[in-house]
Amino acid sequence: CLQGLDDDRPAFLAIDPRYVDPEYRCRVDDLQRRRLGASAETPLLWLAFVRVAAGGDSTVNLRAPLVVNPERMRGLQLLAGHDEYATDQRLG
Repeated sequence: CLQGLDDDRPAFLAIDPRYVDPEYRCRVDDLQRRRLGASAETPLLWLAFVRVAAGGDSTVNLRAPLVVNPERMRGLQLLAGHDEYATDQRLG
């Protein structure tokens, strides 16, 4: 669970996208690495946001993952360039 720091403290359920697709691969370019404060050798944490519907069906957004540099606790959501993945991949 990711907990926001804003006054309303939003919370989001997220999982490692490799739990859904063991072959999951996304790239971070040099600009994104600089924004994260990460070198090419820095291990990054990848998370995909989960949506739980009222009926109990759950989906995960593999197209726009959150990538975090755990050394600096800085993250960003990748919003483009991963069109091969679904925004609503069903969780089984």
